[in-house]
Amino acid sequence: AFGMPCSLPSDGVTTPPAGKPPGPGPSGGHEKHPGLAAARLTFVFQLGFYAVVPNTQYTIQIRTEVTVGSRNVVDPASGRLVGSASGTLADAGYNTVKLPEAARVTANRPFSVIVKLHTPGNQQPIPIETDKFAYRSRDATSAPGQSFISADGLIWKDAAYIPGTDGTDGISFNVNLKAFAVR
Repeated sequence: AFGMPCSLPSDGVTTPPAGKPPGPGPSGGHEKHPGLAAARLTFVFQLGFYAVVPNTQYTIQIRTEVTVGSRNVVDPASGRLVGSASGTLADAGYNTVKLPEAARVTANRPFSVIVKLHTPGNQQPIPIETDKFAYRSRDATSAPGQSFISADGLIWKDAAYIPGTDGTDGISFNVNLKAFAVR
């Protein structure tokens, strides 16, 4: 799983950073995108994210009243479910998914967007942006509380630093997920 916080500006449209694969497997993952609602009542109506292979299956949840620590969302999967969608993306690449019904988020209250992906034949389903690897973005940055990943949707790790294996350097990244909203 993966996730990233967004702040809805006063115009109600979010624009988190773009990204590219990989992410944790096996052939599945969740993304979480906790955020803070704008000063007025806002409705999340559409999400944008990348599918790394054709026929990627997705499940989307939008939650309000998520558990918050002193500075960041602590558990993006907590709280009350206010919107959901599921389906299959026929094509690889950037896709937008319109929610069947816009999800209401309350002014200045934390919320999260969670996307679970299943990518047939690919063990790195989560689109990310990082300053490492050949496809990197040199301007990519990550900070604690911005993106979260989970292999099972229950235990979440902050993507600001994911330790490497076998003594390798870790990686810091943001997930690629955009939540589009209107007031």
